[in-house]
Amino acid sequence: MSETRFVAYCRANGRAVLAGEMPTIETQEAMLARHVAAAGGRLLVTYVDNEGPMIAGRPGFASALEACAEHGATLLFCAGGDFPDPTSAETLAGAGAPWLVLDDAGGV
Repeated sequence: MSETRFVAYCRANGRAVLAGEMPTIETQEAMLARHVAAAGGRLLVTYVDNEGPMIAGRPGFASALEACAEHGATLLFCAGGDFPDPTSAETLAGAGAPWLVLDDAGGV
């Protein structure tokens, strides 16, 4: 049985983090690492979008999807704030790569 390869994506918006609507980048990375270890998988790379009010788009998200396609990996990310929003969910549906979203407690 081959190990599952994961590409992680973390996203934070300062206002949402301060309001308790989403976990910090560090908390997300820890949650993702625990999931990968529990799944007996391997984390290939982590992409991060640290969003401020002036940042448009999510370049880390796009790069994570590209890495999944390139390596046959599963995208792993944490829900929070407005993510996944309708546009991101549509992108995920059309990406052709498997993905998992963890809730605030680290569950799938």
